[in-house]
Amino acid sequence: MARKKEISNQNIEKKYFFSYLNDVANSRKINKEDIVNILEESFKNTITKNLDPEAEIELIMDYDKEIIRLVNKNALVLSDEEYEKTINENEGMKTCAISLTEAKQLSSSITEDGDSILIDIEFEKLPKSIFLPVKQQFVQKITEMVRERTLSKYSKLKGTIVKAKLISITKSGYIYEIEEDQVHAFMPKQLSANSKRRNELGVLEEVYIEDIAEEAKDTQIILSTISNNILNEFLKREIPEIESGEIEIVRIARHAGERSKVAIKSNSETLINGLGALIGKSGNRIEFISKELDGEKIDVIEFSEDPVKFIVNALSPAKTVSVLTFRSKKSSKIVVVVPDSHHSLAIGKKGINVSLASELTRSRIDIYPYSKAINDEMNIVWNGNIADQQELELIELEAKNKLNSSEINSSNTHKTRKEKRKINPNYLLDEFDRDIQKYNEDFGLIEENYSIEKTNKINNVTNKDRMLNTLDANSIFEETLSDFENKISDPKTEIDNSYTKEELTQIQEEIKNYKIDNDLAAFAGLKDFDFDVNDADWDDEENEK
Repeated sequence: MARKKEISNQNIEKKYFFSYLNDVANSRKINKEDIVNILEESFKNTITKNLDPEAEIELIMDYDKEIIRLVNKNALVLSDEEYEKTINENEGMKTCAISLTEAKQLSSSITEDGDSILIDIEFEKLPKSIFLPVKQQFVQKITEMVRERTLSKYSKLKGTIVKAKLISITKSGYIYEIEEDQVHAFMPKQLSANSKRRNELGVLEEVYIEDIAEEAKDTQIILSTISNNILNEFLKREIPEIESGEIEIVRIARHAGERSKVAIKSNSETLINGLGALIGKSGNRIEFISKELDGEKIDVIEFSEDPVKFIVNALSPAKTVSVLTFRSKKSSKIVVVVPDSHHSLAIGKKGINVSLASELTRSRIDIYPYSKAINDEMNIVWNGNIADQQELELIELEAKNKLNSSEINSSNTHKTRKEKRKINPNYLLDEFDRDIQKYNEDFGLIEENYSIEKTNKINNVTNKDRMLNTLDANSIFEETLSDFENKISDPKTEIDNSYTKEELTQIQEEIKNYKIDNDLAAFAGLKDFDFDVNDADWDDEENEK
């Protein structure tokens, strides 16, 4: 019977669906046309495979009007009884068939079952048996597209530096998002340097593309911060002479996050000082790269074809006396004799310096202090960067003087307050002055906060005004003496009957002859002590008693 009879149908608005598709397109950086094609293919595959091989599925989308239609151009018309039976057995057949009665209502050209007609498929009525496989296929195809695009692009970027931010931490490593494409990348813990930023989510940093894992299920891009190549790339980027070929990086040895050694040589006759050009004025070039690597210390040394000279350079900043080679049938080793004072420097913290020097020169290096070498009766050959015994003695003397100076400074720095008092008698007075000053500051603050203002009985000034001047012991004594004499000479003043006239006369004479010990007053801090005796609330104190 004839199929392929087409009828008009209603548009189906699916705004929520457009929002979802837009999010996928934006986050995955995929064209909208590709999104439509992938979705349409997912519906076709699911319906033709599981329901009707003859179904012709088409997805029609209008992004401007936000209209989406999913149609079957070859839906089968079934008798009403057959349609009900089919739908009851498999609800998904609604996408592939229509009852004869419904078909006649849609088109007058439909006369019997077995015809075909175009029908719209309602998204809301899609059964899970259809929708879930479609969704799974859609997600899978989007993932495959992103993987293929990532593989194509980042295979060419292997061995370069990119910017990425940390978005998640797992037991095995760190998940990053590359800034340019927002694609995920993985940094195994064994490829991660000890960085202060390593546990800070959202921090943007420069990382090295170590490898591309084609068979990985999740992230394909493998990142690293410990590779020697990341330092090599930084140097190329920041040092124009390296990029131009005037300076050549021969070898790099690196303990990521701690210290690196870079051996270079100059390929230009016009470039006299290759080390200076690489390090930069005041070390600014190499310092910038060090900061980019979280403060990793970078030693730049001159490469030499002479193995002895190269080893001497590699052990910098330590000085060397002698470089001796010991060979056996199975192996060979290099014994480097250094001044006793440079023994720790040559080895380095946790053995890093000698380890990097060994890696850089590709030799096994043992460090011997000069005194041990002499005791072991080694044959000292002065082939290092110390010319002779006299220069060695000067180095040791300088180190000894420096150590003594350091010990003295350290001892002075850590003296206790008690020891300072013993050494400097004025320490106590200085401390007392500071306490008095602190008291005056605190007292002035209280006066200002509470606005306490009292009348000064002697000078008729406010206490706040009084606080602006320091106490003068002579004036206080004179005022007190004058007040006492007035009370004695005034006949109206009541005098304590316990004193005789002769006793009072004697007291008066002794007071006149009394002299203030200004040195004692100064020692006690009275000249700087701002306190008004008239401010003391003696009456309140007596009442409390």
